[in-house]
Amino acid sequence: MIKRLIGATFLLLVALTASAQPDRPARERIESMRVAFITDKLELSPEESQRFWPLYNEYQDKEEAIRKSYRPEPPPSGDMTDQAAEKFLQDGFLMEQELLDLKKEYYLRLREVVPVRKIARLPRVERAFKERLLQELQNRRMQNGQRRGN
Repeated sequence: MIKRLIGATFLLLVALTASAQPDRPARERIESMRVAFITDKLELSPEESQRFWPLYNEYQDKEEAIRKSYRPEPPPSGDMTDQAAEKFLQDGFLMEQELLDLKKEYYLRLREVVPVRKIARLPRVERAFKERLLQELQNRRMQNGQRRGN
């Protein structure tokens, strides 16, 4: 499950980096779609939304910073020493712990602005948005491939 999520996130990031890097408005459109999707699926009121989004965006920025700070070199395809493997694993554990601590911190902060039941639905809604975005990217690629093939 986690490997699928990491793989999907990686594919999404690669696709976004490749296609949206020179086209800044595309990235902004995706962000607007994400805000609309999450707001709709969590059924955030205007008041909740106004208080939720600054906190959520702050959380996302901190999460990204943690992930970037621990971005390890991928292990060589079999020539990893035990010492290198140990460091690789320990760094991964440290990153996961920092991410967990961050989630706990923002859970406490978010529950002050939206009901807990909406926070509980947030991970599922985030996954649904990523899946929808990946599906749209795949559909677009297939359509582009069909146009070129004709």
